[in-house]
Amino acid sequence: MTGPYKDLPSHGIAFDTWAGLVTPERDEEGFSVIPEHASMGMHAGPLFAAFGILAGVIRARETGEGCFLEVGQSDAAAYMDWYRSESWKAYERPESEVTGNKADGYVRRAPGTAGMREGVRYQIYESADGYVLFMASEQAFWRNFCAGVGRMDLFERWPGSRFADHARGNRELQRALREIFRTKTSAEWIDFGREHDTPIAPVNTPKTIAEDPQFQHRFPWLPAAEHGADMLPFPVKFPGETLPAPTRAPSAGQHTAEVLRELLGYDEARIEALREKGAFGKP
Repeated sequence: MTGPYKDLPSHGIAFDTWAGLVTPERDEEGFSVIPEHASMGMHAGPLFAAFGILAGVIRARETGEGCFLEVGQSDAAAYMDWYRSESWKAYERPESEVTGNKADGYVRRAPGTAGMREGVRYQIYESADGYVLFMASEQAFWRNFCAGVGRMDLFERWPGSRFADHARGNRELQRALREIFRTKTSAEWIDFGREHDTPIAPVNTPKTIAEDPQFQHRFPWLPAAEHGADMLPFPVKFPGETLPAPTRAPSAGQHTAEVLRELLGYDEARIEALREKGAFGKP
């Protein structure tokens, strides 16, 4: 990779700290610590590389010319966070040019999901056994919710705008919703959302997501007995087809004889002679 940091050694988290994705925290003794976060660069980098390779193959087929690709995992991490970085850049322009949403009185809010902190109709709420994400920022969804819980008085008092109205800062409404959401379990609220056409989503953790019925349907585990570790399958699905399961990574030298025999045409005597000379390393 080119750039001022091209010779700097690093590990995976460096891609995310460089990209501004990690906010340092302090522990109980005041030491700076790496917070829990989803690793981005080391996963997004290979993804963009795959896109680039496919584009290169298509171009080569059409033009007969190959190409070189350069993909930086740090670049990929920054690109995945374009919403926040582009918003901060936009905020350098005059407020007469870059405003907030109409429903917020055109007041700018913090970029990315930080701007959702004061949301009320688009917010996380505690359920009877966990948390759910409530997303009735559209007036139609908000009406459906209020009718479903028998609280049309909330809609009549705060009908909101037609689109993108999170009722930011309305603590009175937030307190009412807090009590309402505590009356049902997360699963019951998901069923409610489906029945009353109101967007409500689960709030899982990396530990609990495996228990989610949607996860179980979409991600059947590749078992440790076959792969050495419990693994998630590839997330792309081809309707009507079954992708081959990945195999366990080979051990060092596991396929040496097979490669020499089948690809290079070595006979058993030649392979054994090489083995005795230590060409394959220590047994």
